[in-house]
Amino acid sequence: MPLATAKGRAGFWIGVALTVGLVAWALMAYDFSRVWEALKQANYWWVLPAALIEVAVIFIRAVRWRPFLEPIRKVSLYDSSMACYIGFTGNMILPARAGEFIRAWVLARKVKIPATAVMG
Repeated sequence: MPLATAKGRAGFWIGVALTVGLVAWALMAYDFSRVWEALKQANYWWVLPAALIEVAVIFIRAVRWRPFLEPIRKVSLYDSSMACYIGFTGNMILPARAGEFIRAWVLARKVKIPATAVMG
């Protein structure tokens, strides 16, 4: 096994262990019976419209992003929308809006243009 691969795997598993440990630590203070009661009382009819609106908003941002990239390279709607969905998912899970960088990185790798050009 090459050294770089072993380091990458070790870093991955250290990251997984750290994430699991910190999530467990953060959840230690939760009273899950109260959480369960709140979930049982929630009105879930609002979830579907909210999800559809979120999907539409991200799609519109992907459409809006394409003309900015056109001087560099023509980007398909599929590629820009997938990069936007991945990036905004990253924004939901990662701190400091890291999904914005992920969005640019994903599109740059997909269409083979410099990530700095996509970020601009």
